[in-house]
Amino acid sequence: MDKLVSNLLLIFRSRGGTEKLNKRTFDLSELITNAASHLKKRYPTKNITLNLPDDSGLKADPDQIKKAINNLLENAAKNTAPDGKIQINLRSTGKEFIFEVSDNGIGIKKELQKNIFDAFYRIEQGKGEGSGLGLAIVKWVVDAHHGKVFVKSKEGKGSAFIVILKK
Repeated sequence: MDKLVSNLLLIFRSRGGTEKLNKRTFDLSELITNAASHLKKRYPTKNITLNLPDDSGLKADPDQIKKAINNLLENAAKNTAPDGKIQINLRSTGKEFIFEVSDNGIGIKKELQKNIFDAFYRIEQGKGEGSGLGLAIVKWVVDAHHGKVFVKSKEGKGSAFIVILKK
């Protein structure tokens, strides 16, 4: 319940323009590694692999970036089989970081993909889980950092969520 209330407050503050970022430089690879470690504890049968660069200093709000990463990882874990595969990649280019979470889960129908970042939008998949806020929070966090987020998915094959953040 606390998480739901916290997520609702974040959505409403972001829409009202009152949610502020507290930017500082931090190690993005370290943040991702910690998030993946927590995910592995919650879902011990998932096959999680990481591919991260050594140098990943990013000036951003680490708390908000952490929320976005946790939401993407949690979605991947929930939408794969118990022994499903989750691949977490971070690449560094000259001007940006490209973060990708992919899974071999159930995927998302093409016609539903356009709405998945809308608050309260849920794809009914028989699980009855979620509030429809996770991906909306991801979108807000990425937009607030002047980045981009998008999905590549095929029903029955899995999904890949890609986040691009400027250094």
